[in-house]
Amino acid sequence: MESQCTPCPAGHYCSAASLTAPSGLCLAGYYCTIGIARPAPAGEAFTGDGGGCPQGHYCPAGSPYPYACPSGTYNNLTHRQDCLPCPAGHYCAENTSDYNAFPCPAGFYCPEGTKHSAQFPCPRGYYNPDPRTHSLDSCLPCTPGHYCGVEGLNTVSGECDPGWFCVSAAWTPQPFDLDNYTSANCLCPATATGGKCLPGFYCPEGSTEPISCPSGSYCGDAGLPAPSGECAAGFFCSGGAETPKPTDTVHGDICPPGTFCPNGSHHPQLCPSGTFSADYSLGSVSECKACPTGYYCQGPGITSPTGQCPEGYYCPEGQILAHSLPCPRGHRCPGGSSEPIPCQSGSYQDEERRASCRTCEAGRSNRTE
Repeated sequence: MESQCTPCPAGHYCSAASLTAPSGLCLAGYYCTIGIARPAPAGEAFTGDGGGCPQGHYCPAGSPYPYACPSGTYNNLTHRQDCLPCPAGHYCAENTSDYNAFPCPAGFYCPEGTKHSAQFPCPRGYYNPDPRTHSLDSCLPCTPGHYCGVEGLNTVSGECDPGWFCVSAAWTPQPFDLDNYTSANCLCPATATGGKCLPGFYCPEGSTEPISCPSGSYCGDAGLPAPSGECAAGFFCSGGAETPKPTDTVHGDICPPGTFCPNGSHHPQLCPSGTFSADYSLGSVSECKACPTGYYCQGPGITSPTGQCPEGYYCPEGQILAHSLPCPRGHRCPGGSSEPIPCQSGSYQDEERRASCRTCEAGRSNRTE
């Protein structure tokens, strides 16, 4: 009796009368709702009459309805029994028919089969300015002097903090190499990522490497954004000094005899001609001693007078040359004279550059009327 017949079940077709079982499964690429008579029904999609599998879906043999393509796949064709992997450089959400509408965003990468836009972010310490990339290699190390502090960046987060330096792939503005790593998808850099500036160096904001403390200055602590100050008077700082009074001879030293060093000295300055100094740590030129009377100090940077003033000449304080002041007539200048000595009564000198006076002959006098 016809009233006791059962409709052909979904996913099957029943092609003849008087059947005791369905004729078979709906063909792959099609779906069959209840009561379908053909294995490849021609009904419009989702009308309840069965039909060809629509885009964004797949229909294996025996499908009672179209199955949505799962995330990570797509189908841009009809009558398909399976879905295709989402191409690299794109992501495919569920039910995708056109992957071109879903390019991988900058800051991420999308290998084949990517399910959603944020599935594969570039790790900390890296960034990716380009869309449609497909591998971890597309993520670029954070540029020197900068850090990339979170995942999924399409540009750097900012500059390295003052007092620190960022070499490459830093993910914090204050990098320590032992801490600078990522827990997943690690891109371990081949070199150090950065660190804190050590004493003897300073690091302004955005530093790519420590800068040696300049000559004439010192950098006394770690983490300095600028030099601590000037080298102390009496010392010189030749570069990389950690103290205002260096004595290691590499980064500076105490000012040696014959020189003076004002605040901020790069190197010792020579005491000028006419002066000398046997002392260490002079802080100004005024501390160089004037050459004493009766001596001369020829040339800069000497530690003692060059010598005694020679006979026939005199040398006042600060004298530079031995023979620049000849003894005048009527005077005598023995060795070591600070000034000409007048000839005494009963003596005379009618020539220059003489160490002694002559005795007057009998009947003559050196007096003038």
